[in-house]
Amino acid sequence: MLRGEDAARRRIVRVFTTIVSSMAVRLISFAISLFTVPLTLNYLGSERYGVWLTIASVNALLGFADFGIGNGLMNTISDAYGRGDKAQARRAIASAFLMLSGVMVVLAALFLLANAFVSWADLFNVQSPLARQEVGGALAVFALVFLVNIPLGVAPRVQAGYQEAFIGDAFIVAGRVLSAVALLIVIAAQGGLVWLVLALVGVPFLLSLINIAYFFLVRHRDLLPRLGEASRGMAASLLRLGGLFFVLQLAVVVAYSSDSLVLARMLGPEAVTQYAVPYQLFGFVSTFIYAGLSPLWPAYGEALARRDAVWVQRIFKCSLLISFGVSLTSSVLLFLFGRQIIHLWVGPTVEADPLLMLALAIWQVLLNVSNATAMLLNGTSVIRFQVICAILMASFNIVFSISLTAMLGESGVVWGSILAQTIFTLIPITLYLPYLFRRIQRESLIAPDMETNV
Repeated sequence: MLRGEDAARRRIVRVFTTIVSSMAVRLISFAISLFTVPLTLNYLGSERYGVWLTIASVNALLGFADFGIGNGLMNTISDAYGRGDKAQARRAIASAFLMLSGVMVVLAALFLLANAFVSWADLFNVQSPLARQEVGGALAVFALVFLVNIPLGVAPRVQAGYQEAFIGDAFIVAGRVLSAVALLIVIAAQGGLVWLVLALVGVPFLLSLINIAYFFLVRHRDLLPRLGEASRGMAASLLRLGGLFFVLQLAVVVAYSSDSLVLARMLGPEAVTQYAVPYQLFGFVSTFIYAGLSPLWPAYGEALARRDAVWVQRIFKCSLLISFGVSLTSSVLLFLFGRQIIHLWVGPTVEADPLLMLALAIWQVLLNVSNATAMLLNGTSVIRFQVICAILMASFNIVFSISLTAMLGESGVVWGSILAQTIFTLIPITLYLPYLFRRIQRESLIAPDMETNV
């Protein structure tokens, strides 16, 4: 049994360990990409490498392929973990796995149907005989891994809910290192695009299978679900919560990806380049801050299940202050020296507009503060409120960005995002937080349903 202080201490250790492992994944991935990208480009040539990039870009859709069920599962698991209810955890895992297996089957059928009628070589507009010969096989291998990963994505969500994502991170690091080694072997053996895809996505997939086996067969055998434990009630609960997460994800993507479309339409592709490179520079810092914040999401859920309101409020205030301090410091430094860094990075092609750099500096601070708050709202399952804010923010972000781009040029899209984020996200959340903390305090006075088994 874990007492309150012991649970809080263990929670902090796991959060910190996951923060370190998550940042390590990003650093190692970045380091690997520094040499694999030019190596792969030189080996494949521009046309075949373009095919690979196009296929790989589909991987970004994996976060949407589960229709938010994975996020709903993580919240349910963190609550069950906090209350020591392993029966609920098994029901949730079995229900999520069954539903996502159904999603996999439907998407697989759609892919097979498309494969029967679509000429992938023509769709990808490849011309060389070698590229036309390889594109179909490469896409089939990628699709197989992508589809199977949909139901298997249950495991990382369970790990996160149990605050053991650092274990999965270790396997991710191993997978990416071994993938780079496999890539070198394929290039040395003069393998084709299909073998390259196997090296880059197949090897990490095998490591993820080992991670799943270790988690369910060695570390947590008591969580190994049976499909008979799936229930309609649990499936409906996961769909309701997951559906809200899905809409929230879509709204955020629309809000954050519309800037390039606005610039391309209003100012041309060159303006997108002038905007995108400085954006990536600031985004690099935000990526690491987000890695430090994301482990708090399931930790908040588990703490609330234990009625530990004091821990939730204390950690939230700390995360908010740290996010603000780090992002403000980095924003000031990048605003002062960002143009020199960009020149060293990509050369004189990009001349960062000072007004754009100022807007990105302010935007990064607002974004990271919003992310710190989002972790709390996600962990407490306050999703409907976020969905309303996100839809309003995404809609007005486009309106503001178009108007301000016409007035200010490239920086207009960022100033539009700042305005929309402030009005429709930061102000409503600031007004909502006192109510949320009062609710958490009231619920903390109710004794937990049961003590928690370690």
